[in-house]
Amino acid sequence: MAGVIAVSVAGSDRPTDFRGPVPVIVSVSNISPDPVKILLPYPNPNNLSLHALGDTAVRQKTVERKRSERTVPIELAAGETRVLNYYANRYFEFQGPGQVNVSYDLTIPVTVQSGGQPAYEDAAFEGRFLVKLVEGSEMELRAELAKFASQLENEDRQLKMEAAEALAFLDTPVSVDYVRRMLSISNLEVAGIRALARFPSPDTNALIVGMLSHRESGVVAAALAEMNRLQIQVPRQKIQELLSSGNANIRWLALEWLAARPDRGDLPLMAPVLHDQNVNIRERATAYADVLRPR
Repeated sequence: MAGVIAVSVAGSDRPTDFRGPVPVIVSVSNISPDPVKILLPYPNPNNLSLHALGDTAVRQKTVERKRSERTVPIELAAGETRVLNYYANRYFEFQGPGQVNVSYDLTIPVTVQSGGQPAYEDAAFEGRFLVKLVEGSEMELRAELAKFASQLENEDRQLKMEAAEALAFLDTPVSVDYVRRMLSISNLEVAGIRALARFPSPDTNALIVGMLSHRESGVVAAALAEMNRLQIQVPRQKIQELLSSGNANIRWLALEWLAARPDRGDLPLMAPVLHDQNVNIRERATAYADVLRPR
């Protein structure tokens, strides 16, 4: 795609508190005379990779790729530029102030429509940029985090997503006070659960367990996954109650959790799933009940 798009990746032009969100500013410009469409997901762990160079006080994190990635093509008119703020905290744990040299690799699927059939190509870019880190006061840090938290319910979807990304991968427990807001915001609950799970405590554990009452199965699944990983103790009754959920996926999650920890006390409470309209749930419940019944 030479002569079609130009890419710039840079750190902030001002020093950033190493404990706070560290921006990575990605600019994509259409330098061709024709309109183009690009795929630039947010976040972008599948196609954007960052690596710290040299002996610096930075720990490289393991970045989890997204199993499924849905994104709407972005159309750029001739000469138009799109700017997105990603955050390096997904990729690195910054352990102190200083300067960090970062290399990047970015792949952008591009579609060009010029006359005949559209042309498709994965355009690859690589380069380096500098991140300048300082240590400010806790008051300054909290003010910065509060600024992002105030954007979590912004009507602009991109600003909302960028705010969530800025808060979700921080390595300071101060972030808990701001991340917890994500638990009550649509489409941010799972990210909030995972962010809170990075700081296990009686408070954050209780917040995660509380998400079992959510109506969306994806949120309940995320809460159960973190509870299992952190070995958070929960009254069995809380899981048993989910067998009567109006959401079939939640009933399945509860059944799987209980069956993995068999207890005969479950048997009297299994009537809803033993007669479930969903055949898969009904069969799984029957198999679990058979295990529990005396032989």
